[in-house]
Amino acid sequence: MLHRYLNAGVYTALLLTLLCTSVRAQTTIAVMNFDGTATEIGVATDVVFFDNGADGFFGIHDANSLDTDGTPVDSGDGNPTDIMAITLATITGDFLFVNDLNDVNEADMEGNGTEGTATVSFGPVSVSGQTNVLFSFDYDVVGFESSDQARYELFIDGVGQGEVDLLNGATQPRTFSGREDVVVPDGSGSITLELRIRQNGESDQAAFDNFEVSADNPSLPCGVSSFGPNAAETCVAFTNGTADEYTLSFDYTGVDASGTLALLVDGMAASSFTNNGDDPTTTAAGTIDISSPDLLEGTSYEVTFTDGGTCMYSVSGAVASNTCVSVCDLSTDISMLRLGCVTFTAGGTDQVFGTLDYLGVEPGATAAISGSPGFPLIVSGDPGTMEDGEVAFGGIVEGGSYTLTISGGACTGMDAIVIPFSVPAALCTPSDLIINEVLPNPTGGVDVNQDGSTNSDDEFVELYNNGASALDISGYTVEEFAGIFHTFAAGTVLEAGEGVLIIGEFPMGGLTIPYGCYVVDADGFFIGLNNSGTDGVAVRDAAGNIVAQMTFTDAPIGESLALSPDGDLSGGYQNHSGISATGAQSSPCSENVNNEIGLPVELLSFDAVTDEKEVVLTWSTANEIDNDRFVIERRSLGRQWQAIGTVLAGGDMENNYEFADENPLNGNNYYRLRQLDFTGEFSLYGPVMAVFITDDFLVFPNPAAAEIRFGGTFSATDRISLHDANGRLLRQVTPGADRASLTDFKQGVYLLRVANDKGTETILFVKQ
Repeated sequence: MLHRYLNAGVYTALLLTLLCTSVRAQTTIAVMNFDGTATEIGVATDVVFFDNGADGFFGIHDANSLDTDGTPVDSGDGNPTDIMAITLATITGDFLFVNDLNDVNEADMEGNGTEGTATVSFGPVSVSGQTNVLFSFDYDVVGFESSDQARYELFIDGVGQGEVDLLNGATQPRTFSGREDVVVPDGSGSITLELRIRQNGESDQAAFDNFEVSADNPSLPCGVSSFGPNAAETCVAFTNGTADEYTLSFDYTGVDASGTLALLVDGMAASSFTNNGDDPTTTAAGTIDISSPDLLEGTSYEVTFTDGGTCMYSVSGAVASNTCVSVCDLSTDISMLRLGCVTFTAGGTDQVFGTLDYLGVEPGATAAISGSPGFPLIVSGDPGTMEDGEVAFGGIVEGGSYTLTISGGACTGMDAIVIPFSVPAALCTPSDLIINEVLPNPTGGVDVNQDGSTNSDDEFVELYNNGASALDISGYTVEEFAGIFHTFAAGTVLEAGEGVLIIGEFPMGGLTIPYGCYVVDADGFFIGLNNSGTDGVAVRDAAGNIVAQMTFTDAPIGESLALSPDGDLSGGYQNHSGISATGAQSSPCSENVNNEIGLPVELLSFDAVTDEKEVVLTWSTANEIDNDRFVIERRSLGRQWQAIGTVLAGGDMENNYEFADENPLNGNNYYRLRQLDFTGEFSLYGPVMAVFITDDFLVFPNPAAAEIRFGGTFSATDRISLHDANGRLLRQVTPGADRASLTDFKQGVYLLRVANDKGTETILFVKQ
């Protein structure tokens, strides 16, 4: 151990004092070990701490991945290879570390560090009235070159006492370690130590730790300068009618090796006690944690600390009887209750099942259900042993009233959980809307949303209108057992035989290949289907009735559950690979099986591609039998299908077709083919989707016959009017309308004007 003395003049006087005086054991006044156990010594630096991993480090090394456990806050964990060079046993936990301080000139040019000297200050620490004061610290320097420096200087009452070189006399490259004790003259007021480091190179390291100021402390009753006074009393157990044990904890500052802890309970020495926290005889500052079998409800306590002299601290208090009262550790409410359908019948009384999620666990608690009417009521779930679980129940029916109760353990009497509920009379309402396909567990490259990765964003639910007429699904919600993940906007209509795909999340760039049905993403978060255990999907109408439902247990890995053929519930949900001729894992918005055999046209492909001014549709066929023509139909989500053109059938068995939509709608355009044979029968193919974005206001068709329609960019605030060729106003168009009738117009040339806050646009069109 090295002892540094300030100068030759004080050395002799101090030596004589030490030889002629019986010195008490040193007591810690202040310490900084960067571990959060004591922060009495302030730390400041003139160079910002940084961590560039293998490329440089200056600051507090984080040894435990908790950067806020000390002051100052840890800078990072640095490069493990460099940290391993520090081998001094007393440098542990977090510590001040430097490696390649001159990082500013490295190839990365990140601008950290300094080419000069970095100064880290410790203090000031008051030592007024103290004797035999030492300012000590541990250091471990590895491989410093001739240009590197590790020095310090002590300041007493703001006056420097001269710089000391830690590496004085060490050979090149300089490696030196140990503990530095700096003797402070009696009569000093406050002291500060400045550590000065200059270092360049990735193979050199230095560490510093355990900065401590100690003294005889004759001016204090003992080394401990604060003790409590407020204790935190914590119940060890919770029982009713029995005195439960509690523990005590409180903070202290300082350390005194000659001190002793004692515990009195109701004025008598405790039969035994244990301090499970920090020890004020060995650890400077911390938390004392006292436990004893005598610390029971209804007792008073006093904890004392003394060193046998005038030093005396105490913390006292009392815990009243019935403080540690048993509390029900379960919570739930009616919002956690979810009902599902066992059967779906029109006008009949359907069977219903339910689940109730709860939080916590209470030993001895059980669940029960009562009420009527219904089948024998059953309930399962174990809130007595299963934490944060679920109670499931069945046997209930539509129109019934029931009560679900969780009681037992501490959940008795007023603390029992009692949830009364009623089942709506029309909860299970049959519908033409079918849950056609569900992908709960995407993996193995099943990239449904085409964003380049496979994860929960690829989960999807496909709905299908299995009826013969259009179905308005405005306000319908789609949910899994944990909650709603999509609500359909007003005006959403599914035509007969059409589907809609709800997917976890669209990629930023949108879908590059249009799917064959409407595609929406979950409302603000992923769908969240469970990969294991029981889960399901339900669709509710705007009134909250369940119109479609499916459940599954232990979802298949990487493939969907689907109906085959589309919309047919009779066969149940099957693993997709088992119903696909090609072994496909899923088929969002496509047929689950090839059920087009026997149709007059075999459609090989159908695509929609957006051009600068139009959307080009292309399709190819094989085996055309009695095909007369294709009618191209278009719609946007929520609107009706409209015919926009006709293409006559080709003369061959295999044909390629093309049609250009010269006036697409602004936004998502959906297209389908209505194939008509010579007998007037038809088949539908599609739909496919194309996105068309324009800033222009479009008028079509032009020339027009019975009506003229509007496309492109316009809003309900635009003022649209029709004029004759001389500019005379003929009619104002209803705000927000997307078309205007021309049945009362004669053949000729007319003007359409669009006025808004940006100005007025005039478009010429012809009435045939």
